[in-house]
Amino acid sequence: MDIEKAEALHILGKLMTHEMPDAAVNALERGFDGSAIRELAGLNNPPLSEAGPLFCKALQEMGRRQLSMQDAGIYIAKQIAEDIIAERVNPYNGARQIWDQASEACKDVPAIGEFENLADDYEVHEFDGQRPQIAMEIVSAARKLLMAHPPVQ
Repeated sequence: MDIEKAEALHILGKLMTHEMPDAAVNALERGFDGSAIRELAGLNNPPLSEAGPLFCKALQEMGRRQLSMQDAGIYIAKQIAEDIIAERVNPYNGARQIWDQASEACKDVPAIGEFENLADDYEVHEFDGQRPQIAMEIVSAARKLLMAHPPVQ
């Protein structure tokens, strides 16, 4: 897992502790170095009490500015939107992932709230033949999200 995604998930409270060492390994592979990064990369299934502080320290060693909760939500939503458009995830599952992972942090971002409505519509229309149209609307919403929000650095 790349460090940017790991950071965003961490801020959203969605990063699992067993994913933190992988993110540190990714950071090392990309040329970042520091004692916390190396220590975290060497851990195997660490407890949160150990991995959490090391992860925060590793982010500091890399000079990462801390994302706001909303920026973290947008980052994750955009990654999922890219997966929807590239057909790596089906539209409904992608909309559910955005709803589950980013909607709480992005209550004031209409482009993200739209995924909650579309996922709900998809669930409601199980038997009436409207799901293909709703799936196309989810793909369209994914494109709009990517166009509306510039990359977070």
